[in-house]
Amino acid sequence: MAATEERIFVVAIMKPLPGKMAELEKLCLEGVKYQQETAPDLLGFHATKSLDYANYKEGWTNDAVEGELINVQVWANTKALEESGKTEWTQEMQTKVGPLLAGPPSVKVMKSYAGFRR
Repeated sequence: MAATEERIFVVAIMKPLPGKMAELEKLCLEGVKYQQETAPDLLGFHATKSLDYANYKEGWTNDAVEGELINVQVWANTKALEESGKTEWTQEMQTKVGPLLAGPPSVKVMKSYAGFRR
């Protein structure tokens, strides 16, 4: 597992205000594109949307619920993550996203101790 020991995983869970999901999704998509083009030490970025499992019947649709947006990032190391947080672009994005949220995002920063991918 030596190749992943330094990698840092970040999960940010954001609950939009009613009617603000589309606007928040648009900003997240801009973020994915920007980070892909400018952050070489961001090894992976997945912008995901929660599904309403409690009401699952025969399948979900993209508009099944205005739940939460969950962004998952994989950084090469802590230094890369810290440097990203200091950029003007990140500060501006936080200013744009904040007013769309029902409360502060829940952010978890993690280090992997085991796992696999195919």
